[in-house]
Amino acid sequence: MGEAPLAGALESVLRVWAGMAARGEMSRQTFSKFTQLLGRFQAYATARGATELGQVTPQLASAFIDAQGRTLSAATLFPALSRS
Repeated sequence: MGEAPLAGALESVLRVWAGMAARGEMSRQTFSKFTQLLGRFQAYATARGATELGQVTPQLASAFIDAQGRTLSAATLFPALSRS
């Protein structure tokens, strides 16, 4: 039996979050920000060869959190601190 695709797993998370936002359990703004962050994580993970859920390791997640990003003005930021 094959591993679950990462994209499908993250889409499932987004559906749950969308339901939470619709019920008022999460603000629309939070949902929007979490959606952006999840998209960035998917791109980061995929670029490092993690295309299946089982390939996402604590080390990969930690590296994403610690990775430096860039603002529109090219300033360096950590993803967890960026405000886009």
